[in-house]
Amino acid sequence: MSNNMFGQALASFELPESADRFGHETSDPSVESSLAGEEAFRESALELDMTPMIDCVFLLLIFFVLGVIPDLEKLVELPPARYGVAADPRQSVFITVVDQGSRRPARVYLADGKVGLPLPDNPQMQQAAILQAVQAGRHQGKTGIILKAERTVRHAEVARIAQAASQVPYMKLYLAVLESD
Repeated sequence: MSNNMFGQALASFELPESADRFGHETSDPSVESSLAGEEAFRESALELDMTPMIDCVFLLLIFFVLGVIPDLEKLVELPPARYGVAADPRQSVFITVVDQGSRRPARVYLADGKVGLPLPDNPQMQQAAILQAVQAGRHQGKTGIILKAERTVRHAEVARIAQAASQVPYMKLYLAVLESD
């Protein structure tokens, strides 16, 4: 039989209306309902639920947006000062502030670095000792105060100590940050 004759034989073959696509008779109503259920399942399988896909896209979007935000400390490169003058250490009173961590007041030294005994942890006693040291420096002819603080010291602590040191008139206050010690 040639291909042409085989195609004509298939075209002439028709299933009765009561048969499914496999040639089985479907006069039983339960079989018809199961076939309808299969067809509905196939149609639903062809439809794609986009909700999980959209969730994944949004999660990726958030990940990349947050991952691309640059580290602000690395972006800021300050040029050296052209017209500023460095503080003269021989003409300055030094105050060093060290972080003690977890909500405790900063440890304060009246020296360049962690030299000698620190001031008591009581903020009022620290303020009185700082004021006395700056006044003594002023009587010795010193004109500046160099306040050095570790970078982990809270700003409130530095501001409190700077306020205590700046009570003596005609003294310039210089701030410095200690990266590590």
